[in-house]
Amino acid sequence: MVLCWCTPLNDAVKGGEHRHLFPIIAKECVLRAADRKFDPSPEALSAIEVEWPLIEAELSLLDAEITLIHAADHGGPSPLDWRRLRRAEARVTRLAADLAARPAAFREVA
Repeated sequence: MVLCWCTPLNDAVKGGEHRHLFPIIAKECVLRAADRKFDPSPEALSAIEVEWPLIEAELSLLDAEITLIHAADHGGPSPLDWRRLRRAEARVTRLAADLAARPAAFREVA
């Protein structure tokens, strides 16, 4: 038995796309696998790859901010927590500037 793991969308709102919330037998699904265009294009994947260092830095910054919030409820952040936040902010700033300085052909997101 093959299952379809789509998500439901209102057909009228989404231009007739039909997806399922729960698994169903594939032959019951009105969309064939060839009709689905949910995968990113090669251009989009390239853009994500170019921007990945910045995305990773932003995730590190978010993690540092969450650590500070958690520490506030448990005696306050340590000097190491503040240092981690400052370093994460500096890394995001540096990588954003590097990405902005690249030629436009490398910055476009599909």
